[in-house]
Amino acid sequence: MTLLEFQEAIRKGIPQELPSATTIDPTLNRAPYRNHDLTVAEKQLAIRNALRYFDPTHHEILAPEFANELEVFGHIYMHRFRPNYTLKARNIHAYPCKTKQA
Repeated sequence: MTLLEFQEAIRKGIPQELPSATTIDPTLNRAPYRNHDLTVAEKQLAIRNALRYFDPTHHEILAPEFANELEVFGHIYMHRFRPNYTLKARNIHAYPCKTKQA
């Protein structure tokens, strides 16, 4: 992926249409389960906090997904929105922005 392609992907932000659900490659090394002792109310709050970034029309689909991630992984990762490009450390100048101080 070129620098311009990466910057364009970043500029797109959260898509209006939901990307298709992704499967997780079991052969890749993943972070360990994050233990938590959240109450039911705290789990619901975590899911509501995650959903606030998305159009309410998608909440019915995303809420069960996020709840499942919280139970399976101990954290909400939003795997459906994982980028399709290689994740790696990039120079700060690679990221499109109006002000680098922010």
